[in-house]
Order: sequence, then structure tokens, then C-alpha cells
Amino acid sequence: MTPTRRKAVWSLAVLLPAAVAITSYGCADRLILPPDPIPSGGDGSTRVEIPFEEGVLEAFVARSPGAQKSEPKAFVLRFTGGDANRAA
Repeated sequence: MTPTRRKAVWSLAVLLPAAVAITSYGCADRLILPPDPIPSGGDGSTRVEIPFEEGVLEAFVARSPGAQKSEPKAFVLRFTGGDANRAA
């Protein structure tokens, strides 16, 4: 077995069980969407708290300028976590 192939097999043997463990034990949402230490919602959106399982789901709701006086024809759901909301 070549050193490159051995390294690939070793990486797969280490990473695959780790990935399965992370997603199987229900902590994947905490790793993908960590809480934001800086308060968000400074763009005129309204903060809404939705009861969810043992905690609260925080959402920010805003209408686009085209839907201010009429019902929206579509909805956009955006998930951000960590620094993603400041980068977007």
C-alpha cells in the first residue's frame, strides 16, 4: 500500500466514526449553528421568540419593501450561525 493511500485510509478511519458520533448524538445543531455573542437584528427586523423543546428559538422577521402593503408571494428562510450573519 502506498503512503498516500495509507494516509487516505487512516483519515477515513478516523473522520467517519467522528462524523457519525457527532450527528448521531443530537449535537450537530450546536456545532453548525452556535449562538451569536453579538446581538443581531439592527436592520429594522422584529425579534420573535418561539418556544422549542426545552428552550427558545430566536427569529428575526422583516418584510421586503415590495411586501409592505400587500401579502408576500414568497418567503425566505435564512439560517446563520457564528460569523455568517455578519459576513452575509
